[in-house]
Amino acid sequence: MNITSEPFGTTKDGTPVTRYWLRDGACSAAFLTYGGVIQSLLIPDREGKPVDVVLGFEDPADYENQNCFIGAMIGRYANRIAGGHLTLDGQTLTFPLNDGIHHLHSGPAGFDRKHWTAKVLPDALELSLSSPDGECGYPGTITVTVTCRLEDGTLSLVYDADSDADTLCSLTNHSYFNLAGGGSVDAQTLQVAASAYAFQNAENVPDGTMAPVEGTPMDLRRPTVLGTLWAQDFDQIRRYRGIDHHYQADGSGFRPMAWASCPENGICLTVSSDLPGLQVYTGNALAAEHGKGGAAYAAHQGFCLETQTAPNPAVWPAEMRPILRKGQHYHTETKFAFTVRA
Repeated sequence: MNITSEPFGTTKDGTPVTRYWLRDGACSAAFLTYGGVIQSLLIPDREGKPVDVVLGFEDPADYENQNCFIGAMIGRYANRIAGGHLTLDGQTLTFPLNDGIHHLHSGPAGFDRKHWTAKVLPDALELSLSSPDGECGYPGTITVTVTCRLEDGTLSLVYDADSDADTLCSLTNHSYFNLAGGGSVDAQTLQVAASAYAFQNAENVPDGTMAPVEGTPMDLRRPTVLGTLWAQDFDQIRRYRGIDHHYQADGSGFRPMAWASCPENGICLTVSSDLPGLQVYTGNALAAEHGKGGAAYAAHQGFCLETQTAPNPAVWPAEMRPILRKGQHYHTETKFAFTVRA
Protein backbone atom coordinates (compact mmCIF):
# COMPACT_ATOMS: atom_id res chain seq x y z
CA MET A 1 0.00 0.00 0.00
CA ASN A 2 1.22 3.45 -0.95
CA ILE A 3 0.22 6.64 0.90
CA THR A 4 0.51 10.17 -0.47
CA SER A 5 -0.89 13.51 0.67
CA GLU A 6 -2.00 16.78 -0.89
CA PRO A 7 -3.63 20.05 0.24
CA PHE A 8 -7.43 20.08 0.25
CA GLY A 9 -8.14 23.75 0.91
CA THR A 10 -9.01 25.28 4.27
CA THR A 11 -12.01 25.38 6.57
CA LYS A 12 -13.85 28.64 7.28
CA ASP A 13 -11.55 29.43 10.21
CA GLY A 14 -8.49 29.17 7.96
CA THR A 15 -7.29 25.76 9.17
CA PRO A 16 -5.64 23.78 6.36
CA VAL A 17 -7.16 20.44 5.37
CA THR A 18 -5.02 17.63 3.98
CA ARG A 19 -6.19 14.74 1.82
CA TYR A 20 -4.37 11.43 2.19
CA TRP A 21 -4.57 8.85 -0.57
CA LEU A 22 -4.20 5.16 0.26
CA ARG A 23 -3.50 3.13 -2.89
CA ASP A 24 -3.34 -0.63 -3.27
CA GLY A 25 -3.40 -2.10 -6.75
CA ALA A 26 -6.38 -0.72 -8.65
CA CYS A 27 -8.13 0.46 -5.48
CA SER A 28 -7.66 3.76 -3.68
CA ALA A 29 -9.19 5.56 -0.70
CA ALA A 30 -8.94 9.23 0.25
CA PHE A 31 -9.20 10.50 3.83
CA LEU A 32 -9.45 14.10 5.00
CA THR A 33 -8.05 15.54 8.19
CA TYR A 34 -11.34 17.43 8.57
CA GLY A 35 -13.90 15.09 10.12
CA GLY A 36 -11.76 12.05 9.39
CA VAL A 37 -13.87 11.93 6.24
CA ILE A 38 -13.61 9.15 3.67
CA GLN A 39 -13.76 11.53 0.72
CA SER A 40 -13.30 9.01 -2.09
CA LEU A 41 -13.18 5.24 -2.51
CA LEU A 42 -12.28 4.08 -6.00
CA ILE A 43 -13.07 0.45 -6.85
CA PRO A 44 -12.68 -1.11 -10.33
CA ASP A 45 -15.88 -2.53 -11.86
CA ARG A 46 -16.18 -5.64 -14.03
CA GLU A 47 -14.72 -3.72 -16.98
CA GLY A 48 -11.81 -2.44 -14.91
CA LYS A 49 -13.20 1.10 -14.82
CA PRO A 50 -12.67 2.88 -11.46
CA VAL A 51 -15.94 3.77 -9.72
CA ASP A 52 -16.09 6.15 -6.77
CA VAL A 53 -18.47 4.24 -4.48
CA VAL A 54 -18.88 6.86 -1.72
CA LEU A 55 -20.57 10.25 -1.77
CA GLY A 56 -18.52 13.33 -0.98
CA PHE A 57 -17.44 16.85 -1.83
CA GLU A 58 -14.47 18.62 -3.40
CA ASP A 59 -14.38 21.57 -0.99
CA PRO A 60 -14.08 21.69 2.82
CA ALA A 61 -16.82 24.33 2.95
CA ASP A 62 -19.32 21.83 1.58
CA TYR A 63 -18.48 19.42 4.40
CA GLU A 64 -18.93 22.23 6.92
CA ASN A 65 -22.26 23.32 5.42
CA GLN A 66 -23.96 19.91 5.18
CA ASN A 67 -25.84 18.15 7.98
CA CYS A 68 -25.86 14.59 6.64
CA PHE A 69 -22.50 13.55 8.19
CA ILE A 70 -21.31 12.48 4.73
CA GLY A 71 -18.21 10.29 4.99
CA ALA A 72 -17.32 11.39 8.52
CA MET A 73 -15.94 9.63 11.57
CA ILE A 74 -18.61 9.76 14.29
CA GLY A 75 -17.96 10.08 18.02
CA ARG A 76 -17.73 10.07 20.81
CA TYR A 77 -21.20 8.53 20.65
CA ALA A 78 -22.77 7.35 17.40
CA ASN A 79 -26.51 7.68 16.84
CA ARG A 80 -29.31 9.12 19.01
CA ILE A 81 -29.77 9.78 22.70
CA ALA A 82 -33.44 10.49 23.38
CA GLY A 83 -34.17 13.91 24.83
CA GLY A 84 -30.47 14.72 25.05
CA HIS A 85 -30.02 13.32 28.54
CA LEU A 86 -28.77 10.12 30.12
CA THR A 87 -27.96 8.93 33.63
CA LEU A 88 -24.49 7.45 34.05
CA ASP A 89 -23.65 6.03 37.48
CA GLY A 90 -26.23 8.26 39.13
CA GLN A 91 -25.10 11.42 37.34
CA THR A 92 -27.46 13.00 34.82
CA LEU A 93 -25.64 14.00 31.66
CA THR A 94 -27.14 16.62 29.37
CA PHE A 95 -26.24 16.85 25.69
CA PRO A 96 -26.98 19.49 23.02
CA LEU A 97 -29.99 18.78 20.82
CA ASN A 98 -29.37 18.71 17.07
CA ASP A 99 -32.06 16.32 15.81
CA GLY A 100 -35.33 17.83 16.94
CA ILE A 101 -35.67 16.82 20.58
CA HIS A 102 -32.78 14.36 20.37
CA HIS A 103 -28.98 14.35 20.49
CA LEU A 104 -27.54 12.82 17.31
CA HIS A 105 -23.97 11.69 16.58
CA SER A 106 -22.58 13.69 19.54
CA GLY A 107 -24.21 16.98 18.60
CA PRO A 108 -23.15 20.00 16.53
CA ALA A 109 -19.51 19.72 17.63
CA GLY A 110 -18.94 15.99 17.27
CA PHE A 111 -15.88 14.31 15.82
CA ASP A 112 -17.29 14.91 12.33
CA ARG A 113 -16.56 18.62 12.87
CA LYS A 114 -13.04 18.20 14.25
CA HIS A 115 -9.61 18.46 12.68
CA TRP A 116 -7.89 15.11 13.08
CA THR A 117 -4.13 14.61 13.28
CA ALA A 118 -2.79 12.29 10.59
CA LYS A 119 0.27 10.07 10.89
CA VAL A 120 1.60 7.90 8.09
CA LEU A 121 2.63 4.45 9.33
CA PRO A 122 4.55 1.85 7.28
CA ASP A 123 1.31 0.04 6.38
CA ALA A 124 -1.52 2.37 7.43
CA LEU A 125 -2.80 5.89 7.99
CA GLU A 126 -3.50 6.79 11.60
CA LEU A 127 -6.03 9.52 12.41
CA SER A 128 -6.20 10.75 15.99
CA LEU A 129 -7.80 13.40 18.17
CA SER A 130 -8.46 14.28 21.80
CA SER A 131 -11.81 15.49 23.09
CA PRO A 132 -11.69 17.36 26.42
CA ASP A 133 -13.75 16.67 29.51
CA GLY A 134 -17.23 18.16 29.17
CA GLU A 135 -17.18 18.65 25.42
CA CYS A 136 -20.73 18.20 24.11
CA GLY A 137 -21.71 17.12 27.62
CA TYR A 138 -19.52 14.02 27.81
CA PRO A 139 -17.40 13.39 30.91
CA GLY A 140 -13.70 12.62 30.68
CA THR A 141 -10.95 13.55 28.27
CA ILE A 142 -10.93 10.90 25.58
CA THR A 143 -8.18 10.14 23.08
CA VAL A 144 -9.16 8.34 19.90
CA THR A 145 -7.25 6.79 17.01
CA VAL A 146 -8.59 5.30 13.81
CA THR A 147 -6.09 3.16 11.92
CA CYS A 148 -6.98 2.95 8.23
CA ARG A 149 -5.66 0.26 5.88
CA LEU A 150 -6.40 -0.66 2.28
CA GLU A 151 -5.34 -4.13 1.19
CA ASP A 152 -6.62 -6.54 -1.44
CA GLY A 153 -9.78 -4.55 -2.05
CA THR A 154 -10.60 -4.26 1.65
CA LEU A 155 -10.73 -1.02 3.62
CA SER A 156 -10.15 -1.67 7.32
CA LEU A 157 -10.94 0.80 10.10
CA VAL A 158 -9.57 -0.03 13.56
CA TYR A 159 -10.88 2.19 16.35
CA ASP A 160 -9.03 2.64 19.67
CA ALA A 161 -9.90 4.95 22.56
CA ASP A 162 -9.00 5.69 26.19
CA SER A 163 -10.67 8.02 28.69
CA ASP A 164 -9.52 9.44 32.02
CA ALA A 165 -13.09 9.16 33.39
CA ASP A 166 -16.09 6.92 32.82
CA THR A 167 -17.85 8.03 29.63
CA LEU A 168 -19.80 6.85 26.60
CA CYS A 169 -17.87 5.64 23.58
CA SER A 170 -19.33 4.29 20.35
CA LEU A 171 -17.38 5.12 17.20
CA THR A 172 -18.35 4.56 13.58
CA ASN A 173 -18.02 5.92 10.06
CA HIS A 174 -20.90 7.57 8.21
CA SER A 175 -20.01 6.93 4.58
CA TYR A 176 -22.84 6.90 2.06
CA PHE A 177 -22.29 4.10 -0.44
CA ASN A 178 -23.48 4.11 -4.01
CA LEU A 179 -21.92 1.18 -5.82
CA ALA A 180 -22.93 2.60 -9.20
CA GLY A 181 -20.98 5.78 -8.50
CA GLY A 182 -24.02 8.05 -8.66
CA GLY A 183 -27.74 8.37 -9.23
CA SER A 184 -30.41 6.39 -7.41
CA VAL A 185 -29.55 3.21 -5.50
CA ASP A 186 -32.99 1.76 -6.35
CA ALA A 187 -31.56 -1.13 -8.38
CA GLN A 188 -28.81 -2.04 -5.91
CA THR A 189 -29.32 -4.91 -3.48
CA LEU A 190 -28.77 -5.14 0.26
CA GLN A 191 -28.64 -8.14 2.59
CA VAL A 192 -28.25 -7.96 6.38
CA ALA A 193 -27.57 -10.96 8.63
CA ALA A 194 -29.92 -9.90 11.41
CA SER A 195 -33.00 -11.64 12.79
CA ALA A 196 -34.04 -8.58 14.83
CA TYR A 197 -33.99 -4.81 14.66
CA ALA A 198 -34.44 -2.03 17.22
CA PHE A 199 -38.11 -1.01 17.10
CA GLN A 200 -38.53 2.77 17.06
CA ASN A 201 -41.26 4.66 18.90
CA ALA A 202 -43.26 7.66 17.70
CA GLU A 203 -40.32 9.92 18.60
CA ASN A 204 -38.08 7.98 16.18
CA VAL A 205 -35.78 6.43 18.78
CA PRO A 206 -35.50 2.80 19.92
CA ASP A 207 -37.88 1.91 22.75
CA GLY A 208 -35.85 -1.03 24.08
CA THR A 209 -37.52 -3.72 21.97
CA MET A 210 -35.61 -5.93 19.57
CA ALA A 211 -38.37 -6.79 17.11
CA PRO A 212 -38.13 -9.90 14.91
CA VAL A 213 -37.78 -9.21 11.20
CA GLU A 214 -39.56 -12.45 10.32
CA GLY A 215 -42.68 -11.83 8.28
CA THR A 216 -42.08 -8.07 7.87
CA PRO A 217 -40.56 -5.85 5.16
CA MET A 218 -37.72 -5.21 7.62
CA ASP A 219 -36.41 -8.69 6.81
CA LEU A 220 -33.21 -8.19 4.81
CA ARG A 221 -31.76 -11.64 5.39
CA ARG A 222 -31.96 -12.31 1.66
CA PRO A 223 -30.73 -9.92 -1.02
CA THR A 224 -33.35 -7.19 -1.31
CA VAL A 225 -33.64 -4.67 -4.14
CA LEU A 226 -33.52 -1.34 -2.33
CA GLY A 227 -36.11 0.34 -4.55
CA THR A 228 -38.75 -2.13 -3.37
CA LEU A 229 -38.56 -0.75 0.18
CA TRP A 230 -39.55 2.89 -0.23
CA ALA A 231 -43.30 2.34 -0.68
CA GLN A 232 -43.78 -0.54 1.76
CA ASP A 233 -47.00 -0.12 3.77
CA PHE A 234 -45.30 -0.85 7.10
CA ASP A 235 -45.14 1.82 9.77
CA GLN A 236 -41.43 1.42 10.57
CA ILE A 237 -40.63 2.04 6.89
CA ARG A 238 -43.50 4.30 5.84
CA ARG A 239 -42.72 7.07 8.32
CA TYR A 240 -39.14 7.36 6.99
CA ARG A 241 -39.82 6.35 3.37
CA GLY A 242 -37.07 3.83 3.83
CA ILE A 243 -35.01 2.31 6.61
CA ASP A 244 -33.16 4.14 9.37
CA HIS A 245 -32.84 1.43 12.01
CA HIS A 246 -30.34 -0.51 14.08
CA TYR A 247 -30.09 -4.15 13.06
CA GLN A 248 -28.77 -6.48 15.77
CA ALA A 249 -26.46 -8.75 13.79
CA ASP A 250 -26.70 -12.49 14.24
CA GLY A 251 -23.76 -14.23 15.89
CA SER A 252 -20.90 -12.71 17.85
CA GLY A 253 -17.27 -11.79 17.41
CA PHE A 254 -15.86 -10.56 14.13
CA ARG A 255 -18.28 -11.64 11.40
CA PRO A 256 -19.85 -10.51 8.13
CA MET A 257 -23.01 -8.48 8.77
CA ALA A 258 -24.12 -6.96 5.49
CA TRP A 259 -23.71 -7.38 1.76
CA ALA A 260 -24.55 -5.00 -1.06
CA SER A 261 -24.24 -5.30 -4.82
CA CYS A 262 -24.72 -3.34 -8.02
CA PRO A 263 -25.98 -5.53 -10.89
CA GLU A 264 -25.09 -2.78 -13.37
CA ASN A 265 -21.32 -2.95 -12.86
CA GLY A 266 -20.76 -6.06 -10.74
CA ILE A 267 -19.31 -4.28 -7.69
CA CYS A 268 -20.10 -6.06 -4.42
CA LEU A 269 -19.51 -4.96 -0.83
CA THR A 270 -19.24 -7.05 2.35
CA VAL A 271 -19.26 -5.30 5.74
CA SER A 272 -17.76 -7.18 8.70
CA SER A 273 -17.30 -6.09 12.31
CA ASP A 274 -16.95 -7.28 15.90
CA LEU A 275 -19.65 -4.82 17.03
CA PRO A 276 -23.20 -5.89 18.00
CA GLY A 277 -24.87 -4.54 14.88
CA LEU A 278 -25.22 -1.70 12.43
CA GLN A 279 -27.46 1.22 11.52
CA VAL A 280 -28.96 0.65 8.10
CA TYR A 281 -29.85 4.03 6.64
CA THR A 282 -31.16 4.23 3.09
CA GLY A 283 -30.50 7.94 2.63
CA ASN A 284 -34.13 8.91 3.10
CA ALA A 285 -33.37 12.53 4.02
CA LEU A 286 -30.20 12.90 1.98
CA ALA A 287 -29.95 16.37 0.51
CA ALA A 288 -26.74 18.17 -0.42
CA GLU A 289 -25.56 20.37 -3.25
CA HIS A 290 -22.10 20.53 -4.82
CA GLY A 291 -21.30 16.82 -4.64
CA LYS A 292 -18.36 15.33 -6.49
CA GLY A 293 -18.63 15.60 -10.25
CA GLY A 294 -21.26 18.30 -9.97
CA ALA A 295 -23.82 15.96 -8.41
CA ALA A 296 -26.66 17.30 -6.28
CA TYR A 297 -27.43 14.54 -3.80
CA ALA A 298 -31.05 13.64 -3.11
CA ALA A 299 -32.97 10.97 -1.22
CA HIS A 300 -32.01 7.35 -1.92
CA GLN A 301 -28.81 8.19 -3.77
CA GLY A 302 -26.67 6.56 -1.09
CA PHE A 303 -26.98 4.13 1.81
CA CYS A 304 -25.10 3.86 5.10
CA LEU A 305 -23.99 0.74 6.96
CA GLU A 306 -22.81 2.16 10.29
CA THR A 307 -21.44 -0.54 12.60
CA GLN A 308 -22.36 0.26 16.21
CA THR A 309 -23.98 -0.63 19.51
CA ALA A 310 -27.76 -0.28 19.87
CA PRO A 311 -28.80 3.42 19.92
CA ASN A 312 -30.51 5.28 22.77
CA PRO A 313 -28.56 3.50 25.53
CA ALA A 314 -30.95 4.31 28.39
CA VAL A 315 -33.54 1.79 27.16
CA TRP A 316 -31.19 -1.20 26.97
CA PRO A 317 -29.76 -3.48 29.69
CA ALA A 318 -26.51 -2.29 31.25
CA GLU A 319 -24.43 -4.85 29.35
CA MET A 320 -25.58 -3.34 26.03
CA ARG A 321 -24.60 0.23 26.88
CA PRO A 322 -21.30 1.46 25.38
CA ILE A 323 -19.72 2.69 28.60
CA LEU A 324 -15.95 3.13 28.51
CA ARG A 325 -14.61 2.99 32.04
CA LYS A 326 -11.52 4.80 33.20
CA GLY A 327 -8.59 2.43 32.77
CA GLN A 328 -10.36 0.30 30.17
CA HIS A 329 -9.37 0.34 26.51
CA TYR A 330 -11.85 0.61 23.64
CA HIS A 331 -10.96 -1.42 20.56
CA THR A 332 -13.07 -2.48 17.61
CA GLU A 333 -12.66 -3.11 13.89
CA THR A 334 -14.84 -2.80 10.81
CA LYS A 335 -13.93 -3.94 7.31
CA PHE A 336 -15.43 -2.99 3.96
CA ALA A 337 -14.43 -5.67 1.44
CA PHE A 338 -15.04 -5.14 -2.28
CA THR A 339 -15.24 -7.79 -4.96
CA VAL A 340 -16.51 -7.84 -8.54
CA ARG A 341 -19.10 -10.22 -9.93
CA ALA A 342 -18.74 -11.08 -13.60
